[in-house]
Amino acid sequence: MNMPTLSPPLGRGSKFKIGRFALILAISSLAGCCARVSMLDIGPLSSAPTTLVTVTAHRGSPVRKRFPDNSIPAVRASVKEGIPFIELDVRASNDKELFLFHDGSFRSDNSFAPPDSRGRPVHSLSGAERRSVFLDRAKTVSIPLLSEALDEIRGSRSSVQLDLKQESDQLALAVFDLLSRRDQIDQALVQIRTPERARLILTSYPRARILGRCKDMKALREFLSLKPEFVELERWASSEAIEISHRAGVAVTANVASSRLDEPATWNYLRSRGFDGIMSDHAQEHCRDKACLRSR
Repeated sequence: MNMPTLSPPLGRGSKFKIGRFALILAISSLAGCCARVSMLDIGPLSSAPTTLVTVTAHRGSPVRKRFPDNSIPAVRASVKEGIPFIELDVRASNDKELFLFHDGSFRSDNSFAPPDSRGRPVHSLSGAERRSVFLDRAKTVSIPLLSEALDEIRGSRSSVQLDLKQESDQLALAVFDLLSRRDQIDQALVQIRTPERARLILTSYPRARILGRCKDMKALREFLSLKPEFVELERWASSEAIEISHRAGVAVTANVASSRLDEPATWNYLRSRGFDGIMSDHAQEHCRDKACLRSR
């Protein structure tokens, strides 16, 4: 897939203006995972821009080439780095287990699975079958349960940021039921795609930490009425959207992971335009920057 380009260029070491211009920002997924903004037109803000941002480690990184996606070693390394949010992909199996895996099936490029498991929907495997699938060639890293990742962050200052795959009311409520039973609702930020589902969750779990994924201004306004912790502007963004979010006391985040724009010039631009959070494959680099808020 050809990635979009920036106008004006924002390559490493390049100079760029803080005035009004369009940024074509990739927040859409190579494999359908990350959102992708196709035109980000953000002019000067009337309010002072945010100078400190929170950072989210995409799929549990750092560093994605060193640790498998959505693995316990990746979560452990992110906690050690002091990364505030660790994004993980949650799925539910047919036997009601909540486990971590991004893709919908096991393939040779995303796992090391027995021949009879390859190509099968991941939710269809039993717990025993899933434990025969590994994330590394040495077959030392298995597919973890969500509860195992929660064990890793307990007592730390990091939180998980959960992307619910095949999101549904049932899955969302199951996740919050687990968080509640473990007394870890305060350590999980959960991405939710519709204001209606967010409202349902907040009715049952008033302390729930929600990231509203907003497809347009209408969805943004509906989410803001619920006072989520963050909103993500999917495939669009504007200075107006950022400003009304800030006036409502809600932080705004962007996802640049899995794109060639996941680099310092883009991070600096987004920070200067008022974004409060950035999801990245290079979270450890952000957290070594004085402009990044480490986990508190």
